[in-house]
Amino acid sequence: MQPSFLQKLLALVPLALSWLGLSFIIGLALLLLTKIRPTLKRFHLQDIEPSSHRELLALYNPYNYRHVQVAGYNNGVVHFGWRFPQKTVVLTRAAGKTARLSGNAIKVDAGITLKRAVQVANAGGKEFLVLPNYSYVSIGTAFFVPIHGSGSEVSTLGESIQKVVLYDPIADKIRLLKRNDTEFSDWMYNREKP
Repeated sequence: MQPSFLQKLLALVPLALSWLGLSFIIGLALLLLTKIRPTLKRFHLQDIEPSSHRELLALYNPYNYRHVQVAGYNNGVVHFGWRFPQKTVVLTRAAGKTARLSGNAIKVDAGITLKRAVQVANAGGKEFLVLPNYSYVSIGTAFFVPIHGSGSEVSTLGESIQKVVLYDPIADKIRLLKRNDTEFSDWMYNREKP
């Protein structure tokens, strides 16, 4: 079925706006508005920052994971120049709420920054085995990307992770992986996994 004349005409509107540069001007104006009203950042569709695990799973699921790149604090894009063309970056930093010490272990949500996790550990008289030179990286990132630091017992932050709870979008289920599990090593530092 051929598009109607009206449909063809309506399809030309965004094209005409882009030729005039209006889409850029409108985008810039909206970006400036987020500086005045930070709550408007959630509508910036270059990256999305869900505020709960429920919202995160609504974005990252079996039907959508191919179009989404989950990132913690987005250091890969900001500092290392990583690019995810044709994908929307979903940040976990606002979904991270839990950070508590339990014995010699610290339980944290993926979106919690290393800085916050270190504060919680230090408040309980504990410290990390390895500490990178930067602190605004999400703990969840340490499982998928080797984050090196100064440590005598281990060389990367991920080597100190004993247990991880992660979502597998292909199987559409939550997995609990422990360090001695085969799947743990299959998932760790594997950025190719969905």
